[in-house]
Amino acid sequence: MLNGTILDVAVGLILVFLMLSVACSLLTERIHSVLDTRAKMLEGALLKLLGKEPGSPFDGVKRHALVSAISHPRIGMPSYIPSSTFTQALFDTLVPDGREYQLTVKRLRDAITQLPTTSRAALLVLVNAAEDDVAAARTHIEHWFDNAMERLSGAYKRHVTIWIFGLGFVLAAATNADSILLVQRLEHENALRATVTAQASEIDTAGQKLPLDQEQIDRMALLFWDTDHVVTAEQTARYPRALRQPEWSLSWARWLVFKIFGFLMTSMAVSLGAPFWFDLLGRFVNLRAAGAKPPTASKPVAASP
Repeated sequence: MLNGTILDVAVGLILVFLMLSVACSLLTERIHSVLDTRAKMLEGALLKLLGKEPGSPFDGVKRHALVSAISHPRIGMPSYIPSSTFTQALFDTLVPDGREYQLTVKRLRDAITQLPTTSRAALLVLVNAAEDDVAAARTHIEHWFDNAMERLSGAYKRHVTIWIFGLGFVLAAATNADSILLVQRLEHENALRATVTAQASEIDTAGQKLPLDQEQIDRMALLFWDTDHVVTAEQTARYPRALRQPEWSLSWARWLVFKIFGFLMTSMAVSLGAPFWFDLLGRFVNLRAAGAKPPTASKPVAASP
């Protein structure tokens, strides 16, 4: 293949990965919004911090007015709690009359010593490190909570990535987005390659976040199964998007294995996320538009005296 063809194949692949990434990201966001996943994971993180035993401050923090005001009605927990809100809710739970009377580190320490073991140890370390400074105790607990939320964010991102990978495989199978087949078709079908790269250039220029609609995808004839044909091994080249007829042979088994492997490659690419592919598409389209770098003119060599 020529360098220009390699770039066009890469642009076509990136376009497919971008479309599927956007679709998977939207689906994942909607599903987790319905399931209140972030709020449930936050509840689990708070239980780990404050303990599940009777007498732990978890219930008081959860029912605190500042937390309840931003909670989801179905689960009674918000998706996110600012560290200052958490600390105020915790202090009000530990020392309920702390606003009416002066809140001191000694009163906080006395309240913490009455807590179950799980929540007592870490809070005592943080409060003791503040000596007699309530503001310092507040700052220590806020940093402790922020560190826990950073770990929660990392766990949530990993959770979402797994979901996007799974949805990517499902969408790849549903749309016949087989990476191996796509490379072969883009390499050998000149008209298809030209159509796809032209569409990719328009998308990058327009800066669209949702790349293509159903009609544009159908017109490219790149994705989706050819439902009009169920072909044999001899007809595969003529109908590349068609489903292979089950033959229970080594040839059919090999086709199925490579098909699944192609879908897995696509789902792994999709799990990298739409922003990654959108940025990469812009880079490749600009590289393709720039063309080959002109040769540098050699400097004349001075004649020796």
